[in-house]
Amino acid sequence: MSSTISTKKVIVVGGGIAGLTSAWHLSKAGFDVQVLDAGDTPGGRCREIVLDGVPVRAGARMLYSFYGGVMALIDELGIADEMVKLGHASIQCESTSKRYPITFGPSKDLLFGGSMSLRTLLRLRKLIPDLVKARRSGNPDDVASLSEFDHLTLAEYLREKGLEEFDSNVVQPLFRGARNWNTKDVSPSFFLLTTAFMAGHYAFTFKQGIGYLAQKLAERLQVRSGVQVSAIEETATGVRVLANGAAGETLELEADLVVCATEGDAARRLLKGPQPYVTEFLGGVRYNPLNINYAVLESAPARTLDFYGEGHPCGLAIMECVPGSGRAGDPPKIFCESGPEQSRARLGGQENSRLLPGLQQHIGKAAPGAVVKRWVNQWIPSMLPVPYPGYIATLKKFRSEQASQPRKVYFAGDYLGTALVGGACASAGDTAQLIKSHWA
Repeated sequence: MSSTISTKKVIVVGGGIAGLTSAWHLSKAGFDVQVLDAGDTPGGRCREIVLDGVPVRAGARMLYSFYGGVMALIDELGIADEMVKLGHASIQCESTSKRYPITFGPSKDLLFGGSMSLRTLLRLRKLIPDLVKARRSGNPDDVASLSEFDHLTLAEYLREKGLEEFDSNVVQPLFRGARNWNTKDVSPSFFLLTTAFMAGHYAFTFKQGIGYLAQKLAERLQVRSGVQVSAIEETATGVRVLANGAAGETLELEADLVVCATEGDAARRLLKGPQPYVTEFLGGVRYNPLNINYAVLESAPARTLDFYGEGHPCGLAIMECVPGSGRAGDPPKIFCESGPEQSRARLGGQENSRLLPGLQQHIGKAAPGAVVKRWVNQWIPSMLPVPYPGYIATLKKFRSEQASQPRKVYFAGDYLGTALVGGACASAGDTAQLIKSHWA
């Protein structure tokens, strides 16, 4: 370990999975690292929180075994025994005209569920060459590893293959539910990478919940919770971080380097006087908002999981009936995720009510006999970065600029990889490696 590294002080702004992962790698390399996190507990969108007495996930719902960086962390932390594999959920999709089963990835429900015509099923073969290429040369943690599809939307890509029916009946409902995206807003790269790597892999969580990985990382790091950072400024000798502490006190912290590991849109607001290439790139980072309502029930419903196609009158992307664990503080509930149009309307102030019109009546139809005791709302203003057409080109340019010479401020997050937990971890690992190469 060089003395240069051991005397370098690094502040990581943001205690989500990207911030914790970058801090982990830098601490192992010998840097003096402190993590500042605005939340009561670290983990960001990869943890559990309690809203109005109801335990909910802050964002991430599951992990995948094709996340290379995540699986490496699990091995390093020795927590593989805490993993719980998740089976393939049986999803019912409801469009404006019919109801049918679908699943993530190839399955008998996809082929024989009645969602598509024989003509469309035969045309699915046109996807095989691109899926094979994605599997052979792509990295599921890095959307930029499949850049040749960056010029068109996923809806356009599927239309070129003659797969409009596959888009409207399968891909669109799954993307709306799992990501809260529309296929006309994102490029095909994310779809091809994640679909290609589903085969031979599995979804999982942890016995103690999705936040367990962040918890175990935080236990081994210097983390200050409840610290709200207001500005990151480069100085002649390093970087200054301005913040408010957990008790409301004003903080002015100095470091040699900063890793900004917030959401990309938040990073743009924090940086004071950044270099033009940073301003240009962060100005193009987009996140989708997400509105969720939980109907807390008097008694446990039967477990169901329904996805809804675009234009469904209920305005939802997902409705999931959750019986609850039976433990005190974990009531039975119905998870109601608004569609992307409704979430964006709330963000833009067009929809003042948190509860979609007609939602209570729809619950009565979808879960007959359910008695709602109360409603709990969850609002996530920046849920997932949107990999829109052209984004990969700007991302690759930004990475090249960051790597070109030593910096005082570096970045890590899901917007720098694939818009999932795996992308956040991989980005953090790459950033830590870049800092080591610049400052060793």
